[in-house]
Amino acid sequence: LVAAARRGGPAVIQLAPLRARRDFIDVRDIADAVLAACTRDPDARVVNIGRGEAVSLRLLVDQLVEASGLPTRLIELDGDPGRNAGIDWQQVDIRMAREQLGWQPRWPLACSVQDLWEATSAAGSATAPDGLEAARPR
Repeated sequence: LVAAARRGGPAVIQLAPLRARRDFIDVRDIADAVLAACTRDPDARVVNIGRGEAVSLRLLVDQLVEASGLPTRLIELDGDPGRNAGIDWQQVDIRMAREQLGWQPRWPLACSVQDLWEATSAAGSATAPDGLEAARPR
């Protein structure tokens, strides 16, 4: 997508099949969870951190394409069925993070994807994109 944006043309993206659903989380939420773990004394030894929802890879890719604003053709390649065996669906139980750390994710997936696009597409520039933190959940 970034290469297509730089050349000003449509994008063609080849990906493995987008069947899986996974628990994606914004790195800023992870940082908040680590801070919460460092400032509390949780009873539990292991606390799962995630959004607590399984999100379709297709939805995530579609949101990234939408954020880019580029006309895009997605091609799903035939993949090795054994390559991702057993991980087509992943969702983290975050109840203990809420109970032990008083933490829960705050960054909506769409916001995370938009910010990812803005940061990635600006990676070649000398300055960071403006306004990534503006009007965001806090």
